Amino acid sequence: MSWGRRDWPWLGGLAIVAVVVRSMPLLLGGGIGFIGRYDDGVYYSAADALSFGRVPYRQFLLLHPPGIMLVLLPFAALGRVTTDMAGMETARIAFMVLGAVNTVLVALIARRWGRPAMVVAGLMYACWLPAVYAEQSTFLEPVGGFLVLVALLRLVNRASPPSVRAELVAGMCLGLATAVKIWYVVPWAVIVAWQLLSRHPKGASRLLMSGVAALAAVVTPFAILAGNRMEQMV
Repeated sequence: MSWGRRDWPWLGGLAIVAVVVRSMPLLLGGGIGFIGRYDDGVYYSAADALSFGRVPYRQFLLLHPPGIMLVLLPFAALGRVTTDMAGMETARIAFMVLGAVNTVLVALIARRWGRPAMVVAGLMYACWLPAVYAEQSTFLEPVGGFLVLVALLRLVNRASPPSVRAELVAGMCLGLATAVKIWYVVPWAVIVAWQLLSRHPKGASRLLMSGVAALAAVVTPFAILAGNRMEQMV
């Protein structure tokens, strides 16, 4: 079942709830520029180092694929012309907005079971503690989750099997998610197996091959520059 104009006010409301739930604890606490977590600063610092031409894995430590650095590179560039705090705060606001987008994607995927299911699923994600925590700052999961949700949306909520283009886009998203965090290979494998068992082998192969191409496009340049250091760390 597809969505229509009457669903958009509900989706807008879910997005607002997601932003409020993610931002209010920070605004009432230490503010958007809070200091106290660890990983978000590591990823931002990695992007900042990359903006100065330093090679990850070879010249500084990074224990994840390079995707998160590329996502944060514009914010690190902003930090260079302003301050690192301004770059980090802007990135955190963007990730909260991304959390609202993820909430809408969850709701759209659930829309196939009706509007009540859409609203309940969206509210559950908007208020789900792990998602709220991760989407308050520059963590891996908001980006990886977004890509997996886009892939799922391309594959479901349609009366007919997905088109070749939809399968290619979904596969690329799953490969890019793995370029952000290696463990996203698991949902990628599950979705490929689902397509293989429920639809047709060609669709599953397109999901696999387009994902491999997208993953290789992100990872290969860094692997060449860093040599086996990247493999050891990731």
